[in-house]
Amino acid sequence: MSRYFHLIFLLIFLECVVVGSVSAHVPLSTDETTGLNLVFIPEPTKSWVIYDRIEGPCDAKYYVLDLMEGEELRVSVFVTEKTILPGLIVSGPDIEKKGYIPDCLRVNYPENAELVVLKTPEKPDYEPFTPQAIYQTGGYSKIIETPGLYYITIYGTDTKGKVGTAIGYIEKFTIYEWVMIPLLTTGIHVWEGQPIPIIILPFLITVALGFIFIGRLWAVLLPWNKFALFASFFYMGGAAMVALQMIIALIKTGLEISAFLTIFFISVQFLLGILLLWVGRSTKKPTYKTAAILLITGMFGFFIWAGLVIGPVISIMGGIFALYEILKPENGDDVF
Repeated sequence: MSRYFHLIFLLIFLECVVVGSVSAHVPLSTDETTGLNLVFIPEPTKSWVIYDRIEGPCDAKYYVLDLMEGEELRVSVFVTEKTILPGLIVSGPDIEKKGYIPDCLRVNYPENAELVVLKTPEKPDYEPFTPQAIYQTGGYSKIIETPGLYYITIYGTDTKGKVGTAIGYIEKFTIYEWVMIPLLTTGIHVWEGQPIPIIILPFLITVALGFIFIGRLWAVLLPWNKFALFASFFYMGGAAMVALQMIIALIKTGLEISAFLTIFFISVQFLLGILLLWVGRSTKKPTYKTAAILLITGMFGFFIWAGLVIGPVISIMGGIFALYEILKPENGDDVF
């Protein structure tokens, strides 16, 4: 069993290395906009992604970036369907006028505005870390020489639909942003058009099976056992959710080599669930090793996006209760 534990934690280490090198964007909420539908981008060089939609000709989304000399203005646009093709205009003091700017748009610096040619490809790309199929239509990049405000306009042409805009290039997350990625990913799939019940169904089925399993053992379980077992099914349920999204995306893209990264992530999360299940079902008095496994699995669970945030919290609680069982006097009262 010791070798099994070592293998699990080796996989955790490898996943941490891979996740640490992920090229990812932080989802940016656009709830707070001006009356002109203008969104100010905080930290414009930070890698953000905005999930929105356009409703037809001249329906536009405007983003403003305050850039300094030497910084890069970088933007790319993607869509969910091959039939969607938005327009992209970049304007600002450092931009040369190029292309026709529709009169119906409120473009700042119209004499310093470039119409960027976009094209929807025939085949979508597979995104392995938050599994989805997206069509990359193109983008724009420029090193800024004149500091000031620069504007990105995403607008509807003769099509309408869901449009994603990636802005910036520096990959950095706050702790909150990183930990919340599993929940934010659910919102991304809702944006794609998937019903919430379908998105969370694998999780609900797995957790429901867990409740049945734990219910049969409830009378003989101590609090730390219960937390460990609940955490195990949350980890496995989260892995099942990712697996379903991978299948949905691959149906659209066809088999992609990058899907093996997703499979690796799923495998590590599922194996952590198995580890928690193995530890939690033991009726022996917990040891410091037991507590350490629960605490470490919980902390790493946050880092590798396992268990929809709740799973790692439950695992850490299990570790705390295991320590209590170890340290309490032999004649001490039970927790409950």
